[in-house]
Amino acid sequence: MSKFFKKHAGILFSEYLTQVRMQRAAQFLDDIQYKTYEISEMVGNSNAFNFTRAFKNYYGMNPRDYRNKKELK
Repeated sequence: MSKFFKKHAGILFSEYLTQVRMQRAAQFLDDIQYKTYEISEMVGNSNAFNFTRAFKNYYGMNPRDYRNKKELK
C-alpha cells in the first residue's frame, strides 16, 4: 500500500500523515482553550514531547512560539 500511495501521491504515506497532523494541530493552536498536550492527543500523538519536536521540525518553531506569533497578528 505504501508503494501505491507514493506512486500516486508523490510522497510517502508517513509524510502525508505528518503533514495532515501538523496542519490540524496548527488549527487547534489558533484556539487558546486547548493546551499543547491536549492538541498532541487530538492529532494522534500520545507523547507531547514527541509532538512538540515533530511540530518544530515541520514549522520551524515550537507550538508555543507558533501560537504567540498568531496572537500578534
